[in-house]
Amino acid sequence: LKPFCLKPRVQRQHRKRLTQVKGFAMEVRGLCCAFGAAIAFGVQYAPVKRYEIFDGVTFQWFMCSGILMVGFLVALITGDLEDGCPQLVVLGGALWAISNYFVLPLVKLLGIGLGFSLYHFVNLVVGYLVGRLGIFGVPVLKGNLFLCDLGCCLILASFVVMIFVENDGPQPPKRPGDFQPRPIGSGCAGPGAPSTQEEVQARARASLADPLWGSPSPMPLLLPQGDDASMISLDKGDPDAQVAAAQRDDQSCGNGRSPGPESHPSASSRGPARMPSSAAATPGGDRARALEERLLPAEPRRLGAKLTGVLLALLGGGFCGVQSVPATLHNEAHPGSRSTAVVFPQCLGIWAASSAIYLISAMCAKVGGWKVPHSSIQPAYISGCIWATGFLLMIAGIKDLGYSVGYTLDAAGPIMVSSLLSLFVFREITGTVQIALYCAGFSLQLVGVVLIAIFGSAQ
Repeated sequence: LKPFCLKPRVQRQHRKRLTQVKGFAMEVRGLCCAFGAAIAFGVQYAPVKRYEIFDGVTFQWFMCSGILMVGFLVALITGDLEDGCPQLVVLGGALWAISNYFVLPLVKLLGIGLGFSLYHFVNLVVGYLVGRLGIFGVPVLKGNLFLCDLGCCLILASFVVMIFVENDGPQPPKRPGDFQPRPIGSGCAGPGAPSTQEEVQARARASLADPLWGSPSPMPLLLPQGDDASMISLDKGDPDAQVAAAQRDDQSCGNGRSPGPESHPSASSRGPARMPSSAAATPGGDRARALEERLLPAEPRRLGAKLTGVLLALLGGGFCGVQSVPATLHNEAHPGSRSTAVVFPQCLGIWAASSAIYLISAMCAKVGGWKVPHSSIQPAYISGCIWATGFLLMIAGIKDLGYSVGYTLDAAGPIMVSSLLSLFVFREITGTVQIALYCAGFSLQLVGVVLIAIFGSAQ
């Protein structure tokens, strides 16, 4: 009778061992998917690095069109089209599209370093707390919670360090043309050096974005005239007018004379206006530098602008932190379905919200008499395809690892990947101090990610 008594015990041990092996295999698969998604999210904007995106409205629509195409192909290949489109998952996609659109004014208001760091800070905190506390019904994070919380704190501390890392390296020229654009009316390099047609057009279009929101709007330009200056208002929504003005300016410089009122007929119709005394009295290079500072969009320093930027960071980062919750809840409610079942509904929600943003912006531009500048289609479309691939991998990783672990890895991982590209590929981070700060922030992120990946569990 003894062998028969031991048989149930052996079977229980065997089932327990199989469960452990299966759980380990799921964790490995989830980590591979999460790291693949981090790479995709980290390189998604590499195709657009040499292209102008202007105010970002058309860029985000082209990008979201690429996202929808990948989502449709995935649903077509896997047969998920028959499952329909859950409304909550579509809403999650709309939240991501809104969050993505908020990034542009956020960066313009707070700057790249502080703006992006605050955005990702909020995104990571919201995403981690949703899974850590089980908000919205998401499965609660399990494992060594103390070390997981410590890892999250280290990642957040790394964002603070990354704020002080500046990109001092040379930026690649923007297409069209291989040049660094200069503002209209800033003068020539010397007598007889007019700009090419390509450069003039690109300089005009590069200045279309409004200093705060990226919306085309009239902006007064100061054009030097001997010892004085004349102020004229060019419609920034009309790039043809700016091209013509810049060509007249360059032709005047090429003839060896300063561009005067006769070079800009619109100035005589508006009447001459004196520059402020401080700028008019600035001789030589100081005067040119003051003119350049007047033409280039200055970083907002007003308290209201900063508060608006913080509000956008809270909204954008918060929306991004919860945009995957509906997809996660759908997969939890349908454990027998594939994780790819939510990809097409999410992508459809992204495209629908993006189209609404574009149409609203186009209607406002029509009413205001602006022209909406169009960015290149191909790089934006490719970026969208890369993002959709990353989302496909991320949702699979979240299903195996849980929301806190999977989403945190895919919120911090892309920052690590993009910063590595910035350091070694584009060589934007230079100088001993900047590289040391970057290495310190990267090390904190790496340790935090490792702690969460090892000690966090969905089981």
